[in-house]
Amino acid sequence: MDYIQIALIVVVTIIAVVGVMKIARRIRYKISRIKYFFRNLIMNKGLQALQNEVTEDAPKSVSGMTRIYLPKILKDFPDFDYGYFRQLTENLIKNIFNSVNNGTLGSFEYTANSFKEQVKLKIKENLDSEQTGRYTDVKIHKTEITNYEKSSGMYTITFQSAFEYVLSGNKVQSRYNIE
Repeated sequence: MDYIQIALIVVVTIIAVVGVMKIARRIRYKISRIKYFFRNLIMNKGLQALQNEVTEDAPKSVSGMTRIYLPKILKDFPDFDYGYFRQLTENLIKNIFNSVNNGTLGSFEYTANSFKEQVKLKIKENLDSEQTGRYTDVKIHKTEITNYEKSSGMYTITFQSAFEYVLSGNKVQSRYNIE
């Protein structure tokens, strides 16, 4: 064999090896792109599910303005007991759920007649629709002062409570304002 044939075989072998390497690199690149696509797809679905779970479990926020309004209230009413009224508000919300569950108007001290009428309407609505679901696992997450107004000798303090309950197996979160 002469040197030309040997050189030709070496060149063809080098070209074949380079071609196989390019094809292998291209296949590796395609596989990595497919892995990246599926990893992102799975990760995005996982993150979305996690975000939905966090959103469902995170308590609703309240428009808490207690630190702003409480000093003003205490200036006007030095004997005002914030803890007492916060607890009174939370008890009132629990009484609403208990009244609707029991189908009878419970004890609503210090409440306006219009408020009692609203609770009576809700009880009647549940009885008329023959709703069998009960409000269970009622939890109050937070109660804050959300507003304080003085108008024509009338002082109004608005409390806002964030709470959750289970109704017919579904967890529901909501907020309620009480003046």
